[in-house]
Amino acid sequence: MRGRNDWKLGIAFAATLALAAAIPAWAHGPDRGDHHFGPPMGPTNHPTPPAGDMGGHGVFRGGSILGQLLFPCAANCADTDASCDKTAESNALACVSAACPTQVTAAQTGCATGRGTQACTDALTALQSCAQTCLTTYQSDVSACRTAFTSCRAACVTPTPTPAQ
Repeated sequence: MRGRNDWKLGIAFAATLALAAAIPAWAHGPDRGDHHFGPPMGPTNHPTPPAGDMGGHGVFRGGSILGQLLFPCAANCADTDASCDKTAESNALACVSAACPTQVTAAQTGCATGRGTQACTDALTALQSCAQTCLTTYQSDVSACRTAFTSCRAACVTPTPTPAQ
């Protein structure tokens, strides 16, 4: 019976951490637009798509093969940023696990029967309170990742296209 509840507790803990990890993303809004490959964006952060690109997930967007080939500096910036974010998340998980083991266990137990229970709400409140220092550090680390990404992208030199003659 204990083994059956362990996975539920693990899911509850993971969900709690996922919600806590989403706080910086919520603060940035739905679309910051700075993880596109290619030349730096204009004031609207929405460049005109190249010919043949339908504007959605075309060949010159995101982590596409052609995007990485055409804009390797920007691709490297995005890879470094993703690695930075993963490190910040890993550090936050380790911090909360080390600083709040009792609260984590209490939240896993309290939320095992459902997130809508008072026991779950109380346990999550206690866990969030205990984890506040770790979560603040996480937010700072993610902010540093964004700053490094922005600096990296600004340092990328984009060649000026030569008109066909």
